[in-house]
Amino acid sequence: GASARFKFPQSVAVDGNDNILVADMYNHRIRMIAGARARVTTVTGSREAGAVDGASARFDMPIAVVLDEGGRLLVLEKNTPNQLRVVEASLSPPLQLAPKVLRTPQNPLQELQQDYAMLFDETELANV
Repeated sequence: GASARFKFPQSVAVDGNDNILVADMYNHRIRMIAGARARVTTVTGSREAGAVDGASARFDMPIAVVLDEGGRLLVLEKNTPNQLRVVEASLSPPLQLAPKVLRTPQNPLQELQQDYAMLFDETELANV
């Protein structure tokens, strides 16, 4: 809601309905910003850090969130960079800007770093 506060948001993904999903690192949650009024809700996670799956999922500092073709959230956490957590969120799959086969990566951290590297060229990174 209107009182939601982010603590060090790390990455975003956009679903097919233009909802913005945010990895809210220090709140240990995945949040959604939805609609014209930018209403913020918690999709999954809680104030307490942890490694719990299911309806009461807990995360330990989520740093990246990706939405796959089935509407599932793929979450990468800071303290477990070689483990990709899958959340059955039933969200609207993202709209594809270019044909790409989505799959579970063999090395999620390396592939995520490569994907981010494609967004910037060396001159843009030098100006950060």
